[in-house]
Amino acid sequence: MAFFELTSPVKMQRYPFDYHSHFGGILPVEGRLDASVDYEIDYQPPKDGATPIKVTVPKGQRLSLVGIMGGGTGEEAIVEGTVALFDLALQMMIENGNPLNSLAGKANKAQYERGECAAESIYIACVVLARRWSLSPNLINAFASSPELYEEIRGQLRTRVQGNPELIKVLRYFNNKIYSANKYTPFDDCYKTRSSLMKAVKRDPKYAGRYEQWMLATYAFLYQSGVRCNQAAMGADEIAAADQIAQAFNKLNPKDPSSYRLLVHTSAGYMPGDSLSKELKGTILPLLNQSGPSTVIGIDLLGTETKVADFSQFFQFLFDNQSELGKYFGQAKGARSQQVICHIHCGEGAASTADNRSMIGYYYVNAAEPPGEDFYRAYSAYIARCVATAQGRLADEPRGSRGAAPRKKSDVSGLFDELFRSDSLTHAGCTLRRFDINSPASIAIVAYNGKRSEMAMSETLDTVPPPQSQSWYAFFAGSPQFAIRLGHAYYYRNYMAARYPAIAFDTNMGSNAITGASGLFDSVEGYRINRGFRHLDGYIDTDVLHQAGNAVAYLGANALEQPQVEKFIAMVRAQTSLADVLSNQENKVWLYSQLNAGLAPICNPANISDYYALYAKLVLQLAGQTTIKSYWFDALTRSLTLFNNWRSYLLGADGQGVEHTDVQDEFLRMVILLAYQLLPAGQTRVLDETMVSLQQLVLSIATDYWETTVDSSLTLIPDTALGLQTMYGFKSPASVVALTRSKPDKT
Repeated sequence: MAFFELTSPVKMQRYPFDYHSHFGGILPVEGRLDASVDYEIDYQPPKDGATPIKVTVPKGQRLSLVGIMGGGTGEEAIVEGTVALFDLALQMMIENGNPLNSLAGKANKAQYERGECAAESIYIACVVLARRWSLSPNLINAFASSPELYEEIRGQLRTRVQGNPELIKVLRYFNNKIYSANKYTPFDDCYKTRSSLMKAVKRDPKYAGRYEQWMLATYAFLYQSGVRCNQAAMGADEIAAADQIAQAFNKLNPKDPSSYRLLVHTSAGYMPGDSLSKELKGTILPLLNQSGPSTVIGIDLLGTETKVADFSQFFQFLFDNQSELGKYFGQAKGARSQQVICHIHCGEGAASTADNRSMIGYYYVNAAEPPGEDFYRAYSAYIARCVATAQGRLADEPRGSRGAAPRKKSDVSGLFDELFRSDSLTHAGCTLRRFDINSPASIAIVAYNGKRSEMAMSETLDTVPPPQSQSWYAFFAGSPQFAIRLGHAYYYRNYMAARYPAIAFDTNMGSNAITGASGLFDSVEGYRINRGFRHLDGYIDTDVLHQAGNAVAYLGANALEQPQVEKFIAMVRAQTSLADVLSNQENKVWLYSQLNAGLAPICNPANISDYYALYAKLVLQLAGQTTIKSYWFDALTRSLTLFNNWRSYLLGADGQGVEHTDVQDEFLRMVILLAYQLLPAGQTRVLDETMVSLQQLVLSIATDYWETTVDSSLTLIPDTALGLQTMYGFKSPASVVALTRSKPDKT
């Protein structure tokens, strides 16, 4: 092993694809991007007889939930949006939408109530404000399921916020806990609160037009983030509107066009009986085979926390409806897409369960009595103590380091860590616990359910359904009509990729790490110190790089078969230089055949020479400067494995706003991961040229996959993104790699 360093700063190309995201989770809560132009489209509402309307996002408006709710540009709009977001969260708790109220009325309280952690966060926010404002003890100690506390806070909010910047900081803190996933809130809770938000916006005449503006702003955010082609999942009840707006947006920039596409999602795969079949046939099929232009190109089979989907019903639906689906998919002119996109969440989860949930939900399940007056009095006092402790800790820890910065200064900074990190509240003999993505319980639950979901998929693919004579995998491998892609699939991926080479994956290591699905960090402190992995500016434990790399991009020579290894040994023995190995005609013919097989179906006669040239360039960059033949062998074999793993390099953000990631960050993260995996033993340099070659590989794969599965006439204009200034570290277990991002250009 050796200390290594990047030879010079690396410019990053723009990665223009987002292969998987959830539409409702794309916009950030606050964000930094302002609309760079006036976005204006003519929108035809999907209802019969509806009058066409103009939808506008003005130049300068923040492309975020705060920006949409602020209704304008400038700092005043940001403040208004911050207040409006919190106000509508309170409204959810008042108007029959409080998940904790639903939980209280449930017969089976062991079942996690979607949104209960986010609802508990709203309750905590209201207790904090009630104490700050010295409200009555009845309100300070109110039940979380009672509307009185939320009504009083809502009634005073706009008066209290006037001229009170510290209160705005408090609201910002809680808005981010309510509408985006974090260490103590499962991501699906935040999709619940965002859904509630948009339903309230649609109902309230005061916010007329904001719903459509939210959709337009989402596409504008994608565009300004560098994404030109995406596949976003959305429910059947909203997808018609998003489709119309996508079609209009895709016409706005003909010189640098977007190709935004939609997948209709369903969660019925986890419901009993034939629920999935009924929804696929009755609700989703009509969306896929209706005439006329459409950006809806497939199905997204949603994941869940602790259940396995009935994959066989999904496959049977596709088999039974080949003829119907063939009407609008395929090679014919006017087809929506080359193939029907079938995106399946496999290994989904953040581990919210009966014992890994809100503190209130945990108490319902594990205490002798339901929470009453004494419980809420104790909980309210505990919140007050934790506020004081968080403020004291902030004062006691004024300094940090570049990769582990001190906390932001506000009255509630660090509050959730104090509340939930140490399980410090015990009431009536029950020690309360809150969902924590970094806890051993979460890691174990996610791994268990991720692994069994992967193996359930494997078992289904191997099944030969009567009266067929071939397995489901054989059917899909031989059919040009369907593109099967597994989302998440962090566990057992190498096995799945080797056993089912016709199936692709989309990868989102950033959101997986941040929302817990990969279990990379075993503590809150491990989460914080690895800021370099999450934000690509700071430190990354080499154990994290090793674990993540082995999971999604294993590049060991033992991934090859014995005849391949024997061939590479013979190749290096027969030549006097690595360049001669690569230029030898017999070797080239054999390597062409290996690349053709490994890169199927995206490799073809038109691009095989480009892939070979890139392969040769990478091999020479890794070992061209040495005469040691074992290094040649290592570079040749690991580079071929790199290309064979192409199906893991399709990137998606999975909901940029909910899951704190960005496609350009995912791109850089993947390039860093591959560069670290490829780094030869004893190598002291990571060539900036190698980083450029890896970018080109990942970009070429994404482009060719889109052209194979969606649209062969793709137009992309190259552009740059935020680069990497420095990268250095020591490649060994229990070590560290340090990263520094380039500074963004001033505009």
